[in-house]
Amino acid sequence: MGDRGVVAKVVKACVEAGKILSQEKYTGKEIDELKVNVFGFSRGAAAARHFLHIANSPAIIFNTDRENNITVNTPRNYQGMENQDFRFKVPYSPLLDKHGYFAACLLKRKINPKKIKFHFTGLYDTVASYGVYHGNDVSDLDLDAIKNSHFVLQLSADDEYRENFDLTDITSAGLNGLEYTLPGVHCDIGGAYNDLEEEVSVLYYKRESVYNRVIHDTDTEIEKFRQIVINEGWYKPYQVTAGVLHDSDLGTEVKGSVDDAETFYTVVGTRENLRNSYDKIPLKKMFFFSDYFGVKYDTTKIEKKYEINNLFLQEVYNQLMNYMKACSDLRNKYIREKSNDSKSYLNELRQISYLDYISEKDLKTLRNEYLHWSVKANKFGLETRESQAPSKEGALEQKYRKREIHHG
Repeated sequence: MGDRGVVAKVVKACVEAGKILSQEKYTGKEIDELKVNVFGFSRGAAAARHFLHIANSPAIIFNTDRENNITVNTPRNYQGMENQDFRFKVPYSPLLDKHGYFAACLLKRKINPKKIKFHFTGLYDTVASYGVYHGNDVSDLDLDAIKNSHFVLQLSADDEYRENFDLTDITSAGLNGLEYTLPGVHCDIGGAYNDLEEEVSVLYYKRESVYNRVIHDTDTEIEKFRQIVINEGWYKPYQVTAGVLHDSDLGTEVKGSVDDAETFYTVVGTRENLRNSYDKIPLKKMFFFSDYFGVKYDTTKIEKKYEINNLFLQEVYNQLMNYMKACSDLRNKYIREKSNDSKSYLNELRQISYLDYISEKDLKTLRNEYLHWSVKANKFGLETRESQAPSKEGALEQKYRKREIHHG
């Protein structure tokens, strides 16, 4: 929300698009079709989806003069703009009825294509987190507007389960969409980590009390959870501890202070020299699909900076490619059969799992050396989501450590 919120980003993007296209080679020229490709990660993915809504909705008209010039307002009357962009006048065009404020920003710069097509939408792990309550983010931001795109690809994080990181899937794209659920947390997929960093994560955090000890058997739970994350490959035995600690032991309070009086059952994981290069795998797949749909790249930069040169990651990529091929083959089957049964397609797609295509040994190495643990159970906003498992908290296996997914 505010000047840096989703709506603000979309409004500003429309203005910038008009400026970028207003180069001499485009201004006043006859354009048969303008193809628009949209990309985004996290809230940027939510913004990309909201853009597709704004750019496929009629303009908000303030008034019309006798010469048939239209004065348009910003979407949702967003006012955090320069005066000339908040409300401005353009000659009427049928584009305004279909493509609204986006079309107005083009017309303002004398860009008047006969047709606008939203060709490719590339999304990394859509997390809207709009407002206080996130259960209505899809309707609040019209995140299902991806149905206006010719093709939608989303790369989603299977190991993200923070409370405020609900995923919005691409259900509304139907057969025009393909979603891969890959190992890793939110920023493993979108790419936001530094290389060779130390990561300290509080995996479990519950106040020490007789109630928790007797009712929740917390003494046993923390050791059980420690063993689970070791068995799953996230941590070596020496990298994870379970016990009762003060907040000062976790670095969040001053030792001996009043606020440091309580103690907590904790599981703490520490890994040094964690790598950040796994994000090249989802990036490579995004390059492939966007290139297929006509997005042009400087290939010399891609080959030099983003190529997967690590032999282990190459092997992981090959295994994950088999998973992604199975997903693509399923979609292609429905396309060949000219089926409109999106519901069956999506149900079948969700049954395909990368876990059936990657070796257990390689997955454990990947988790321990490359994938991050985003949950910080002792920090507000980074704590875990309540599980839908038989036990809603405590020593949960990976299949139960899941976030909420909204159909968008």
